[in-house]
Amino acid sequence: MIKRSFKALLVGSTFLLAASWLSANALADTHGHDDALDYQTTALTKNLTLLQGKGGNIIAQTGPDGLLLVDNDYADMSPKLLAALDQLNPNKDQGIRYIVNTHWHGDHSGGNLALGKQAPIIAHRMVRERLSQPQELKAFNMKSDAYPVMALPSLVYDKQMTLHVNNETVHLIHLANGHTDGDSVVFFADSQVVHLGDHMFAGMFPFVDLDHGGNAKQLVKNLESLLPLLSADSKIVPGHGPLSTLDDLNTYIEMLKGCINHVETALAKGDSVETIQANGLPETWSDYANGFIKTQQWIGFIIQSLENS
Repeated sequence: MIKRSFKALLVGSTFLLAASWLSANALADTHGHDDALDYQTTALTKNLTLLQGKGGNIIAQTGPDGLLLVDNDYADMSPKLLAALDQLNPNKDQGIRYIVNTHWHGDHSGGNLALGKQAPIIAHRMVRERLSQPQELKAFNMKSDAYPVMALPSLVYDKQMTLHVNNETVHLIHLANGHTDGDSVVFFADSQVVHLGDHMFAGMFPFVDLDHGGNAKQLVKNLESLLPLLSADSKIVPGHGPLSTLDDLNTYIEMLKGCINHVETALAKGDSVETIQANGLPETWSDYANGFIKTQQWIGFIIQSLENS
């Protein structure tokens, strides 16, 4: 275990960049999306659609029971989201049946504020706990407000939950302490579609929310635990980035493992944190720095994760 604390090294880089994004009511986007005029939609199956706007990726399931939503973007995107859903939904009288939050961050749950009056919200119990209280990242004194009751998950689970909706079996599985302490992955079992939430930033270094239970090494373990549940035909929706395949996920996992091993090896040799960050990572992974998290910030997440392991 690493004996010294590296949190101070992260304050001036990672957390300052992440502050606005983590706020439950954040309006600024820091994931590389431009302000979205409209949602981009991609058909996954006959009744499953990927919507990509300003924040996290969304899945909308349509059918006789009404809409099932997995995540709902920033709060300020709700009017555009509702307009996009109106175009998708053949059963407008049914409206929204359920909303699932994969985790508490505002770029995935901000729509709760507008949509929570329309349908029950489902999430892991830690999501309700986080959203029901003001949150703070003490490293730089960033605070976010609690959500009102109507915007909180009213249906919560601990380990697994199954829904039967629109003639499909939908499994929610808790993956703890990878991205946060309350993340869910959502499997549409019959369609072979899965939403990984922010356990996957496709083509990018991931954000690991250290202040809310995240850990880079556990992130790898969580993703590897899902592999037996997936096949070459699986359609994988990351929290951010393009629709992915099993091969893409395996490549992503290997990147995570390679980066962690690189940092562990450097620490074992006695390199200082400053030296490791200055040296960066092998060129093989340079393209992953084109996303929200840059190389030095990702190294910082790894080091802090190792300290906390």
